[in-house]
Amino acid sequence: MAALSDKDIAANAQRAEEKRKAIQPIIDQCMTYGMPWRRDPRKGRVTFDQLFDSTGPASVQTFAKRNSTALTPPFQRWFELEAGPITAPDQIEAVNRQLMDVTSVIHACLDASNFQIKSEEMYADLSTGTGALLGVEGDDENPIVWHSVPPWSLGIEEGPFGTIENVYWCRHYPAGMLPRHWPKATWPEKVKEAIEKQPHTKFEILQASYYDTADKVYRLAVLVKEGADGWHTVYETLNRANPWIVPRWWTTSGDPWGRGPLMLALPDIKTANKTVEMVLKAAAYSLAPPLMVLHDGVVNPDTLRLAPNALIKVARTGGPMGRSIEPMDIGARVDLGQLVLQDLRGTIQKHLLARQLPPQTGAVRSPTEILERLKEYAFETNSSFGRLNHEFVPGVIARTIDILDRKKVPLVKWNELRIDQLTMKVKVVSPLARSQKLEDVQNAIRFAELVKSLGGDELLALVVPIEDAFVRMASELGVPNWMVRPKADRDHLQKSAGDAMSSQLEQPQDVPTAPVQTGQPLRLVS
Repeated sequence: MAALSDKDIAANAQRAEEKRKAIQPIIDQCMTYGMPWRRDPRKGRVTFDQLFDSTGPASVQTFAKRNSTALTPPFQRWFELEAGPITAPDQIEAVNRQLMDVTSVIHACLDASNFQIKSEEMYADLSTGTGALLGVEGDDENPIVWHSVPPWSLGIEEGPFGTIENVYWCRHYPAGMLPRHWPKATWPEKVKEAIEKQPHTKFEILQASYYDTADKVYRLAVLVKEGADGWHTVYETLNRANPWIVPRWWTTSGDPWGRGPLMLALPDIKTANKTVEMVLKAAAYSLAPPLMVLHDGVVNPDTLRLAPNALIKVARTGGPMGRSIEPMDIGARVDLGQLVLQDLRGTIQKHLLARQLPPQTGAVRSPTEILERLKEYAFETNSSFGRLNHEFVPGVIARTIDILDRKKVPLVKWNELRIDQLTMKVKVVSPLARSQKLEDVQNAIRFAELVKSLGGDELLALVVPIEDAFVRMASELGVPNWMVRPKADRDHLQKSAGDAMSSQLEQPQDVPTAPVQTGQPLRLVS
């Protein structure tokens, strides 16, 4: 398969959009109750009229921040490039030290770009089940530009191995912005005229990324729609890595769209909103209840003025016929609504990983409870963390390497780097990864302490390779390679220490003699 025609690309995009319509209503509800500012503008203006409780939107933002901090913390080391498992054992350390500089360059490029801003938006979208990042080549000042795209505007297709291969994104752009987005594009005459004379005229742009099985590259085609003339390709690039990174929280068989915790929490969010609405109405009736006015010809409801310290003329305030004005007893139970809300909010926060540790000013909590909460968070994120390590992190690094190769960044042969997890792999060293690796290190330390307690230092040196164990634990804890001496230096220092000890043992020892005291005769001992 070579490059697809404009007609085929448009047909594939239409089929992908039809596939999305099956899950579109659920996505719209998630946006309405969890991220109203992110909803499709074609559904109407952004409004908070349906929101009476902030637990849903606040929990979504906490979900995004927690994942960003745990997986890709801003301006911190959260990944390393290392030699893969098929690398020769005697070359692993040398390769890792060479890749250390590559890792530093990629980190610097990501920190200088808008990756942290757009990735946090992507994490918020991921709460619905599907997130999407598009990495494109920028200018010399901004080599990499990232776009976070909401799921309701995408069409996606899975490849044969379960990952997202083909992505279609349709959006309207002002004509004046088109040359800045795609300076190398060849625009039709109608679009050129609008760019020069009518820069605010909007054109529909389709960005289609699909895998070319013949050339084994990802093609990113930019098409513009010219009314009845249909779609026309104006720009195309060939990419080693997929320009789109589309992670999913979890998936179902046969459906490319993911399911997320916001979908699970959606019934509780809607119920909490309705409960708060009813509590507010009950509070309003309690504070300002409707008034029953006796129809006695004295009190005129049309001229009745209700205000503090107001004087109301009535015929009677009691008696056999009752009071002329009496508040209606609605019987609202506001306290019951608060009890329901407490359970609903706790469930919402649990689904969206927004449960916090107990406040310092609250009741004293045991260390066991806090430890169990941390273990619960690790358990809830374990499977999804593995999926993100597979679908998100390697894709970001591979796309960054591809763009740095296109920009011809010096000092590194970017075209020779291939992330296949065999010859070269991406190792995640984010806080969440380190916390999971910490258990392995603790088990190793406990084993070493057990061996030492049974047989002392001699058995410990016999069973555990102390030097190699420390180096391996440093790798598991995500310690930078520059903190550990190279193996050649360690061997040289060990050999030097051994030679010094041997030479000291080989030196002749002087036999101490008793000092000769003057004035005393010498005595020979037989």
